[in-house]
Amino acid sequence: MKICSITYHEVVDNPDQSGFIRPSAIPYKLPLKEFTDHISIFKKYNIQTPKISDLNFHLENAKSHVITFDDGGISNLKAADILEEHGLIGHFLITSGFSGNNGFMNNSQIRELHDRGHVIGAHSHSHPDVFYRLSYKNMLEEWSKSKNILENIIGEGVTCASVPGGEMNLNTWESSAEAGISYLFCSEPFLKPQKKSNWLLGRVCPKQGTDYKKLVNFVQLNGFENEMRLRKIKNLAKRIYYPLQDIFKKY
Repeated sequence: MKICSITYHEVVDNPDQSGFIRPSAIPYKLPLKEFTDHISIFKKYNIQTPKISDLNFHLENAKSHVITFDDGGISNLKAADILEEHGLIGHFLITSGFSGNNGFMNNSQIRELHDRGHVIGAHSHSHPDVFYRLSYKNMLEEWSKSKNILENIIGEGVTCASVPGGEMNLNTWESSAEAGISYLFCSEPFLKPQKKSNWLLGRVCPKQGTDYKKLVNFVQLNGFENEMRLRKIKNLAKRIYYPLQDIFKKY
């Protein structure tokens, strides 16, 4: 099976009203009209977005689509409104430690999204920006704590999660499985889910100003190879940058 997973963060006209307030977050905050234009593509091509747990990953030549939202910003409620207008389901992946903070959904709002038929998943507890640099023990704690808190909120098992900051390694994957996560979304742009103890799913993340035709290509399962090449370059740059940053902090 090939799964086109598209992820967003905030859907808001004023970037200061929802989610993390920092310069690096701005490109991931889409104005309402731009997001609505993106979602209209799904209606145009008669595409549905089922729950990840309802998919049969073993079907050959099958294709499906999933829409996810990272962080748990208050704008997720408006995003859900827009999805529902088009008959779509979203996967809202929550940083549990920020629930109720300014700009983030509180527990009752998270429960409301679940009751409206959307999927609630984990996005760690404290959102470490460089997740792969944590110890395995700390990774497991981040997944487990977030999962347990969210399960208590919605009264149901939490089976999916996404990696905060987009950076991961094998420990990230294995610790999520040990914590009971069945489906882990990462930020690598690949279409075919990978399986170890659980499923790893790739995603593409449209930013502000993403060309409409580019998104149409994604929805039609095209352009992922080029995105993967760009991602590899970006990952290499980060793997060089972070150790250098640690060295300069010492001086």
